[in-house]
Amino acid sequence: MQCVPLPAGDPVCEPAGSGGPYALCASRAQCAPSLECVNDGFDACCMSWCRVGFPSDCSTFETCEPLNNPPMINGVEYGVCWDGYPCVF
Repeated sequence: MQCVPLPAGDPVCEPAGSGGPYALCASRAQCAPSLECVNDGFDACCMSWCRVGFPSDCSTFETCEPLNNPPMINGVEYGVCWDGYPCVF
């Protein structure tokens, strides 16, 4: 199970998959816990959740990118860690 933030209301908890960071996905159910299925403009892949404005949430080569409809929890905006490259090269 994984719990994910939503744009409004409480987080939702649902079964998690096994896809790791940058694994191709069709929905978040295919991603491992703490990952979200996000379209990078070309394909969709699993990306780690992060708090916008908290650079330490992501690895050295990633930035916390806001989402179009950003989820908020206790006034904190959540996005995903992205390295800026397409999911598939």
